Amino acid sequence: MNTPNWESTPALTQEMVAITRDLLRETAMMAMGMIDYVTKYDSPNTIGQNRVAISDYTTSYAYLDNIACSENMYLCTYITHTYIGDLEIWLGWKDESSPTYTEVKIWDHQGGGTDNLALCIGAVGFQNIHDWRLRVTDSYGGDQGYIEEFCDLVG
Repeated sequence: MNTPNWESTPALTQEMVAITRDLLRETAMMAMGMIDYVTKYDSPNTIGQNRVAISDYTTSYAYLDNIACSENMYLCTYITHTYIGDLEIWLGWKDESSPTYTEVKIWDHQGGGTDNLALCIGAVGFQNIHDWRLRVTDSYGGDQGYIEEFCDLVG
């Protein structure tokens, strides 16, 4: 068997990273799907054809409001974009008594010119939080995309 030199073949390495990301996303969905997929809550902004546009030099939002949460859950997003290195992504949450979101940056211009991004963030101890927000900023011009999915997998 002829094994390619991964370090000297950048295009092949990028393809393998993309395939690995897709495989990890699908594996996580399948593993959780047997138990938890029936409790998946999609953002009303990203269900079906209601995907959220990500335009150059703008900030886009997707929300999950009034959802049931548990001690352990995953917040997942799938974003189509032709240059994920353009993106900064924050995950925000707030309780019913607060008008503002607390946020944590979950993506900071990594990935360079790679296309598309799938993220699943494990959240523990948020059972009293029912409002979530995904904030995506495209900091550069020339490439655009969509928040295709923003969902909560409750376990």
